[in-house]
Amino acid sequence: MSSQNLLGSILLAIAVFALFGFVLPIYDEIRATQTAIDDRTLSIAQLQEALQSVERLKGNIGGRIEEVQKLGGVISEGKRADEVVSSIDAIANQSGMQIVQFSMGDVGIADGISTATLDMNLRGAYPSFMSFLESLENNLRLFDVQSVTIATPSDSSILNINLKINLYYLK
Repeated sequence: MSSQNLLGSILLAIAVFALFGFVLPIYDEIRATQTAIDDRTLSIAQLQEALQSVERLKGNIGGRIEEVQKLGGVISEGKRADEVVSSIDAIANQSGMQIVQFSMGDVGIADGISTATLDMNLRGAYPSFMSFLESLENNLRLFDVQSVTIATPSDSSILNINLKINLYYLK
């Protein structure tokens, strides 16, 4: 019987050795693979959610084409000097200012956006000038007032105003 116990003990030892030597590494590999699968499944779910968000945004853009086109007017393609001059003239007339002198020149290009300078002399009352600036600010085109110089003749309430404005456009 002792040889049967010895044989049983040896078989049990071989089974334990096989368990620890072969089965446990495969089990650990299966667990690592399952963790990787879970991570990938989570990544796929997040990517699908992001894709759905992109699709929703595409749908929102379709309904806002007019707004996007309006934004194109802020920094328009090309200088379009005729539009700028007529826009400034309309703003001046609407606000009660008189354009005495107007000149337009190019400054340069930075990051694909060109800059033009507008140098103008205006005449008018202070409330008219504030209305002019407000209309300029609310204009669809992007005007950047760089400097304002105001002179007041001693015998009049009419202001002589010199404005330097930057205008931005795509080249």
